[in-house]
Amino acid sequence: MSSGLNNMIKKLDQMEKGAKSLEGTHSIPLSELCDQKFLSKHTSGNFSNLNDFFKAGKFGNLTFEEVPDDKWDEWVKKSTDFTSWNEMMKSATQAYVSKKLGF
Repeated sequence: MSSGLNNMIKKLDQMEKGAKSLEGTHSIPLSELCDQKFLSKHTSGNFSNLNDFFKAGKFGNLTFEEVPDDKWDEWVKKSTDFTSWNEMMKSATQAYVSKKLGF
C-alpha cells in the first residue's frame, strides 16, 4: 500500500476511536470546552483559562452560578466574538467534537 493510503487509513481509525469516545451522554468540564486555545481564538483578552475569563468580568465575590444570566451574556458579548453564552457554548462544543474526531 502507498504511504498516502496508509495515512488515510490511520486517520480514519483515529476518527473512529474519537467517534466512539463521544458516544452516549457526557459531562465535559467547562475548563475543557473553553481551553486556552479556544479562549485565545475567541476572546479579546489574553486568558489562559476560563477562571481568568470569569475573574476579568469583575463580578465581585459572586460564584459563576450566582452571576445573573443577562450580566454574564453582556460580558460574553463584550469580550468575545459571540453574542451570548449559549452561542459560545455551542461553538466550544463543536470545537471539542472536531478535536476528538481529529480535525
